[in-house]
Amino acid sequence: MNPKDFADSVFGKEDEKKGTCIHCGKETYEKWLEDGVCEECLEKGLPGRLSLSKDKKIMNIMLVAMVLLLIVFLFFVMTIFVFSEVIRLV
Repeated sequence: MNPKDFADSVFGKEDEKKGTCIHCGKETYEKWLEDGVCEECLEKGLPGRLSLSKDKKIMNIMLVAMVLLLIVFLFFVMTIFVFSEVIRLV
């Protein structure tokens, strides 16, 4: 193997895309990034793009559920208030 081929296999070819780690911002060749995370951040146990997007989806679902529960609770309170006013008038 000649030195240029060895260097290309280790460092990447000049025409290869470069990417940036989503945590530390380190710029490197995309082949060294795993799910948008560099090796150093992977060793620290930091999550990749897929894990973060799953967490974000779960948080969005939880937020929608909480808003719906709040709406139901407010409807229940308003109903009790209206009936108490009707009973008081009668």
